[in-house]
Amino acid sequence: MVEFAFFHSFLRRALSNDDYTRELATLENILNSGLLLVPETIILPGEPLEEGRKGNPIQFVQRRLALTLLTPSELPAHASRFGRFTIEFDLADGRQLGAIPVIYLPQPSPSGYGGYQTLDAFGATLIYRLREVFFLLADLATLECSIHGATNSDCINLSTGEGRDESIIGTAEVRKILDILGRDKQPFDDLAAACQVIFHLFYPTDKRRSDLDSMSLNVFYYQQREWRIFSDISVGQQRRERALTFQETTRLCENDDFFAELIETTDPHTNAPVYRQRAELCRLLEHVEGRHPRTFIKRIWVPFDAKHSVTELLRRTGCSMEVVSV
Repeated sequence: MVEFAFFHSFLRRALSNDDYTRELATLENILNSGLLLVPETIILPGEPLEEGRKGNPIQFVQRRLALTLLTPSELPAHASRFGRFTIEFDLADGRQLGAIPVIYLPQPSPSGYGGYQTLDAFGATLIYRLREVFFLLADLATLECSIHGATNSDCINLSTGEGRDESIIGTAEVRKILDILGRDKQPFDDLAAACQVIFHLFYPTDKRRSDLDSMSLNVFYYQQREWRIFSDISVGQQRRERALTFQETTRLCENDDFFAELIETTDPHTNAPVYRQRAELCRLLEHVEGRHPRTFIKRIWVPFDAKHSVTELLRRTGCSMEVVSV
C-alpha cells in the first residue's frame, strides 16, 4: 500500500550553497518558535470589459506554509528542487494543523487578437467576481458600523463619491434593510473576512518563477499536489499566531535576503498602497489545540552529511524525532 504524507522542504534559495547554515537556522526557528507563514503576492491582469476597456489588475497577498502530498520515494526529486531539508507530517496531523488543498487557477492566454479567450479566462473571472463579493460585503459591514448607536430618527448620507449623487436616508430604513439581508447569516464583516481568506487558497496552475524557467512543463505547480496552512483565520482558542518582533524580522532578513524584499500591500486605515519587507508581513503559528507545531512533526529528512548536525540540534533544543537521510 502506498503511504502518502505531507512534506515541507526548505530552503530552495540555498540549493547552491555548500554548507547548511541557513537550513539549520530555519529548522531551529521551527523547533523553538513555530511555523513561519510567509507572504507571496499574486497578481492577475485586468479583466477585459466592454468596448475594449480593461479592468484594474487584482493583487492580493497570500500568507501561508506550503505542504506537498508525496510518498517517501517521491521526496528526493521534490527536495532537489525545493530544498535539502524537509519536515514530514502524517496526513491526520497535517489536517489538524489546518492544511487545505490548493485551488489551482489556469492563467488566461492572450488570443491572436490581443484579447482573452473567453472560456480560457473563466478561472480568473471567478476571482474577479469573488473580489466584488468581498467589496460588497465590506461595504455592508461599513454601513452597519456607521449606524451603530444611531437612533431611528437619525439620517445618513449615502454617495458613490461620483458627482452630485448624494442621498439622505433614514437610519430606521437602513437598519431594516440590513436586518433583512443579514438574517440567519454571520455578521457582514465575518463574511467579508471569509472571502478574503479564500484568496489564500488560489494559486496559478502554470506560473513559473525565475528559478524554474528552464522547466518545460507549463502545469508544473498543478503537479505538486500542494496543500496549505494559511494565516488570518480565527477558531477560538484552538490556534494562535502572531506577527514577528523587530528582532525576529531583522534576524530573518540577515539569514535570507528573500525576506528583505519589499512587497506592496494596502494600509488598512487609508487603503493606500504601502511597501513593507516580506519579513514584516510574516506570521508565526505557535500554538494549535494546545500543542507547539514541532510536536506534529513526524520525521526530518536531510542530506546524509547534515544528519549529525541536525541530531545535535535536536539534542540541544530538547526535541526527539526521527532524522532520515535523503
